[in-house]
Order: sequence, then C-alpha cells, then structure tokens
Amino acid sequence: MHNHSSTIILKFIENEPRISHRVMAKNTDNLEVSVQNLINKHMAKLELFGSVHFENEPREDGNSGGDQPKTYYLNEPQATLLLTFMRNNEIVIEFKIRLVKEFYRMREDLKSKQQTQEISHQAFDLDFYTQENEKMVKLIELLKSQDIKTLYYLDNLSKNLNIKSPLELLKIDLKNYYLIPTELGKVINVTAIETNKILEARGFQVRENNIWHLTEKGKSFGIEFQNGNFLQIKWKLESII
Repeated sequence: MHNHSSTIILKFIENEPRISHRVMAKNTDNLEVSVQNLINKHMAKLELFGSVHFENEPREDGNSGGDQPKTYYLNEPQATLLLTFMRNNEIVIEFKIRLVKEFYRMREDLKSKQQTQEISHQAFDLDFYTQENEKMVKLIELLKSQDIKTLYYLDNLSKNLNIKSPLELLKIDLKNYYLIPTELGKVINVTAIETNKILEARGFQVRENNIWHLTEKGKSFGIEFQNGNFLQIKWKLESII
C-alpha cells in the first residue's frame, strides 16, 4: 500500500498550478498507466477546461523519439473531473480533500508572491524617481552656478538642436543679465580692453578723462553704476554677441 499522507507536489506551468498523473496515481493507489489510460479515454471532456499539458520523459534505453513516456499535468478542474472517473473509495475521497486544499494553498502563495513583486516594483519606481529627482536638483544647482559663458553656449546649443533650453525651464533669462567688460569678453574669448574697444566702435560708449560713459545709443544695452570711487558700465550680452 502507498503512503497516502505524502506531500502532494504541484507544478506551476504557465502561471497555473498543475498536478501530474503520476502523483495522482501514487496518492489514489492506482497504477500510473491506469491513470494515463483514463486521461486518454476522457481527453475530450478534460480539455473542456483547457489543454491537457504533457511533457515527454526520457526513455529507459536513453533514446529519444518513438513511444516516449509522457507525464500529463492537469489543472484543478481537470484533476477534479478525473477523480470523478475513478472508483470512489476512502482513498480517493481523502485525496480529493487534500488536493482541493493544496490547490488553494498554491493559489494563495502565487497571489502573495505577485503582491510582493508589485510592492517591490513600486518601491523600485519610487527609488528610481527619487534618484532622478536628485539628479535634476543637482543639474539645476550646477546650471545656476555656471558662468554666463557656459549658460550662453548651452542655450545656443539647445536652440540649434530645436529642443527646449534648460535655461528656459529654470526661468533663467540671459537678456536680464548685465556683465562687466571682463565677464562680457570671456563669452567671446577676448580681453576686457578688446571688449571696450568693440563697444566703442559700435558707438555704445565714449572715453572721457579715462572713464567710459554710455552714449545715447549705448543706453539700450548698458547701465552705469558706481564701483567705489569709479564709474563703471555693465552690459547686456546682446551688446557684443
């Protein structure tokens, strides 16, 4: 006689728990070939509840092909139906009860794993977006700390690529920035002296008593301010670009 209290082994196939005909034979005191014949006899009825899955097993002689032994795997309704075709004794009744419990347990385990994976996925998404948000904050801080020359070329690069400028997203408007000649010259890689000469040539400023003053034309591009004892001019980028 078989040990009818042995663990029922189910196998997940395509995310569905199934039981093999060999395990069913063992737990109902039937020969494996008898259960297999029963499946083949009632195959049409069993397949009303889905395809009956099977796997070919290696032959004892080690060869493949030909009449390879099959292991059938039934889902819950197929297994329950097959049991109704068996002789209804105490062993079969006991196994029916244990089988129903085992299928239920496996479904709950699967549901629990799926919920755990979903929570894990959500946590991953949260971590990912938190990291991306931190990167964006760092990018903003980096942009704000860069000199005007870097921001100017970054803005132009965005326009050439027909993409939204990060300066626009950060509400940084270079037109509102005023630079001293030294800073202005860095944008076009010239010295402060050369910058002043360019501004003078454009009629934006004149030099009187070694001090630069705005012309009427230059007032559209620059502002005068007192720097200690000296009068100095700051310029918009467009004055020289």
